[in-house]
Amino acid sequence: MGRAGGLAGYRYIKENRFSFLFFTALTLAVSLIAHPNVLLYLPVFVYLIWQKLRAEPEIWRRQWPWLAAGGLIFAGLTALFYVPYLTDPEIGLVYQYFASERVGEALLYNLVWNIFVEDTLYTTYYHAPVLVALLAWLLGRHFAQWGWRGWVLLIGLSLAIISTVAAPAAWIIAKVNLAFVPYALLSLAFMALPRTSVEIKTIFLWFSLPLGALVFLAKDASNHIQIAYTGWALLAALALVDLWNYLNIADNRKTLPPSTVYRLPSTTGRYCCLPCPRRPAHPLLPVPLLRRPGDNLLAGQA
Repeated sequence: MGRAGGLAGYRYIKENRFSFLFFTALTLAVSLIAHPNVLLYLPVFVYLIWQKLRAEPEIWRRQWPWLAAGGLIFAGLTALFYVPYLTDPEIGLVYQYFASERVGEALLYNLVWNIFVEDTLYTTYYHAPVLVALLAWLLGRHFAQWGWRGWVLLIGLSLAIISTVAAPAAWIIAKVNLAFVPYALLSLAFMALPRTSVEIKTIFLWFSLPLGALVFLAKDASNHIQIAYTGWALLAALALVDLWNYLNIADNRKTLPPSTVYRLPSTTGRYCCLPCPRRPAHPLLPVPLLRRPGDNLLAGQA
């Protein structure tokens, strides 16, 4: 349901069809009722709407009633469930469960290693290493926008990130775990890249916000961490298409079609997204990224 809401939100942004705001609000409300983890997706939708209003400030007067109505639908449906739930006399048991089993009582944690531990619970042991490698390729291609400064920044932050896994105790200062710092700096730098498209930045938020919250703010995220894998797999798919095209530039072999992007997550992870036709105008795919078959999918907008 969260992914359906993301699709509706994206179509609203691209097509100016206000009706998609209602569908976005409805699917988000139902998703949040199903599981509180969906709270971690809400900033992504706020970012999408903010980018829309930032790009077209003149349409604010026409759209604010629709945005307000969508917000009321979301708040109303959510309140129908959570107001009785949070006022139930037994709600204290829920707080006790989260404090002892999930969120814990500390302010910050470092559960980056849990990504690879969860990987061992399945037969696809290659899953996390493949996603990490493809994400590294994508980050390298994007940080190249800043020339040698981008490479120095990326390499420095990458070494710091590796140290949070290899020597996690080194990041505990005055009993506060600061392992989140290099990840936060990397995310902020990526969002500041001038020529990276809004679509890729949105997918990056879809991946990084849930992952960061569950890795650094939860005592035991367990398999809940997999809610970040959908966005991660999409980034990996885009990186794999770009890598394939990059390796085939020299011999001019046929490039991997952009439509492959929505088939690749099933091979790089455990999530299989909806099939996408070969036509690049399909609403599921970031249209500005699909210009011609030989174009660089990761370069963003000029």
